[in-house]
Order: sequence, then C-alpha cells, then structure tokens
Amino acid sequence: MRDYFQEAITAALSEQDLRPEADTTTYLVELLCRFARSGPQLALPLAPALARAKSCPDASQSIRQLRQVGDQSLYVAGFFSDSLRRSDLDQSYYSQIGSTAYQHLSRSLRLGCQPTRLVIVFSELGTSFDSFVELLSLVKLQGVEPTDEELGQLYARWLETGDDTAARRLRRAGMVVLERPRTKQ
Repeated sequence: MRDYFQEAITAALSEQDLRPEADTTTYLVELLCRFARSGPQLALPLAPALARAKSCPDASQSIRQLRQVGDQSLYVAGFFSDSLRRSDLDQSYYSQIGSTAYQHLSRSLRLGCQPTRLVIVFSELGTSFDSFVELLSLVKLQGVEPTDEELGQLYARWLETGDDTAARRLRRAGMVVLERPRTKQ
C-alpha cells in the first residue's frame, strides 16, 4: 500500500507546482496508509476538537489532538471535496481548521524542542494546506476515468470556480479547456 501511495503522490506532484520537503511527502504517504486501513476517526466535530486541542494543558495530548484534527481536515478536504460542495461545511471550513491545527502544532513542537523535521512538516502542511488538499484530490483521481456525468459536473465546477484540479482532470479526459469564461458583472 505504501508503494502505491508513494507512486500516486509522485504522479500528482508532477501535475502540480508544489515541491514539498521529502519528510512532508513521506508524512502524506503514511497518512494515506493509516486512513486506508482504518479511516479517519474523530469523536468531536473539528472546530470544537481544535479549540479543545489548543487549550489542552497536557502538551503531549494537545499535540496528538492537533495532529488528529489537521490530518482529518486534510484527508476529508482532499478526498471528499466533491461531497463538500454539496454540504453546509465547505472546503474553506476544513482548510481553515486544518491549516490552523498544523500551524499551531508546528509552533507547539518548536517550543517543546521537538525534532526539526516534524516542525518543518507541520509548518509546511499548515502554510500550504490548500495546495496539499489539491494534491490529495489528484491522488484520489489516479487511474480513475470519469463518467460522462462526472465530466459534466467537473465542467460545471470549472466554469463556476475556475478550479485547477477540475481543469487538469478535464484535460486528462481529452477535453479541451482553454480559458475560463469571464462572468458578467
């Protein structure tokens, strides 16, 4: 499974203008392996879980909870972005929660004199959260041919938002995507 996700992330990175640290790439591979085995698990909704993690007096427990919130936010936003568009909690909610969790985690680890590589990994995930969401969206789509209905939905999403991931997927399916039409003001 590790090899599969490593190859999928490498392929997705070749489509994206993102050059993460090697440790960050390794962390993402491990995250995907962990969630493929057991799925994301969080007892509380993310916003209260984040607040609780940030105010937890036990540093090790706070770190574990922050990581769990960041990881779940990243995974859900990356792998279920289409479902989020039809939800009250959109991708921006997950991006804000995940980015905040990872940035706070990075600061906490730095203050606790934790290994530098983890500080760098979580800092990178926090500051470039949306880019990593897009990366996981591309990983999810590796080797999957969209149906005609999905192509229609992708095209509608691209027209509405200009989403780069949708445009790349449309191009990969053989559609010509030139320039997003301008909306009337």
